[in-house]
Amino acid sequence: MQIEQLKRHTLIAAAVSAAMALAACNQEGADRAAGPGDTTAGERAGPVGAVPGTTPPPPTTQADPRPSVGDRAQSAVDSAQGAAGDAAITAKVKSALVAEDDVRSLAIDVDTNDGRVVLEGEVPTAEQSMRIEQLAQAVEGVLSVENRLKVIGS
Repeated sequence: MQIEQLKRHTLIAAAVSAAMALAACNQEGADRAAGPGDTTAGERAGPVGAVPGTTPPPPTTQADPRPSVGDRAQSAVDSAQGAAGDAAITAKVKSALVAEDDVRSLAIDVDTNDGRVVLEGEVPTAEQSMRIEQLAQAVEGVLSVENRLKVIGS
């Protein structure tokens, strides 16, 4: 289970890196776009067949219904950041459990989705179950905690 989570977190980190690289590429292209007063050779010479001294009609543009590369990259970044945020929350909750002396943190499975934490595993007492839930709820970014811990008795 731990290895699968590590693989998932590695894939999330790779997705974040790739999405950020795409967003950066799109931003560089926008920075190089022609500014006011910049002209290209085609603009100076005019279109082929144009009469010198006349102004050609402005180009017509149609709205492209598909999202741009930049929009898709931003969407990927947003999605990856959400996943990375969930991975960070999971790591913070696990760290809080490890720091707690009387909690067997390796026996507790912590999953996070959109800031919602799910705790699963076995604990010896109801008090420990409540303590673990409180620790998870106290972590920054946690929106809610679903406590699925089973009390196995002592």
